[in-house]
Amino acid sequence: MKSKPADKPPASDAGPGGDDSLSTAVRECLRRPAFLAELRDVLHRADADADAQGAQCLGGGACCRFDMASHRLYVSTGELALLLAAPPADLSRAQRRRCPWQQGPRCVARDFRPLGCRIFFCRQRVTDAASDSYEKLHALVRQLHQTHCLPYAYAELTTAITQLSDLPQVMAESRAVFAREFS
Repeated sequence: MKSKPADKPPASDAGPGGDDSLSTAVRECLRRPAFLAELRDVLHRADADADAQGAQCLGGGACCRFDMASHRLYVSTGELALLLAAPPADLSRAQRRRCPWQQGPRCVARDFRPLGCRIFFCRQRVTDAASDSYEKLHALVRQLHQTHCLPYAYAELTTAITQLSDLPQVMAESRAVFAREFS
């Protein structure tokens, strides 16, 4: 189970082909290396929380097949900006409500994966501790967006990917930012 959306993604300005406002919001996040560094710190805290709870990813990949697992993965604008720095294994998977960063049972975006992927695991039941950790850390993610005056959207991952009007360009920009700022 992933957290339920608190907010809807921004409305599309681009018509049927995509969402320019979401692309713009992701790009704004990419222009703030300090924001991205702080967001990565929050995500590393999620890893520590999961470790402290004894949770671990066994690499089965069942939770990455959202259509079969009967859950959805929601991401913030900033998390999407981070995730797009990792080249996806197969973008067409998003159209089938599956994670494009899954290759076989493995995640090819492990260092860039969003909060939900760091807290909830397909082979372990959802605990109150995991849900509490997600809510606490997600509040920090929202606060980071506010502190840095960045647009915040909370969108289902595969829908957000398919709605980005200029996905290849946004992905290239994300990779360039990470090569420049975090290598």
